[in-house]
Amino acid sequence: MKIENLEKLSQEEMHKIEVGTLVTTLMSAIPLIFGVINSVVGLVKSVNSAKGEIKTSDTTYKWESKASNISSSEAMFLNF
Repeated sequence: MKIENLEKLSQEEMHKIEVGTLVTTLMSAIPLIFGVINSVVGLVKSVNSAKGEIKTSDTTYKWESKASNISSSEAMFLNF
């Protein structure tokens, strides 16, 4: 199609196109948003867990935080 053959759109037609573009953009961004939220939740869960393992394609990370046998009053004394 040649540029000379194009017709100018009315304001109503432009509004319909803009709304459709916005809806399409938001729909395509939803998986990205959920992926980011999923990653953050997984990170928070693994930071707060006492024991865990994370596997990637290259390496494996394992940790285990053992609770100490010190009573709470002794722990407070040691902190000061």
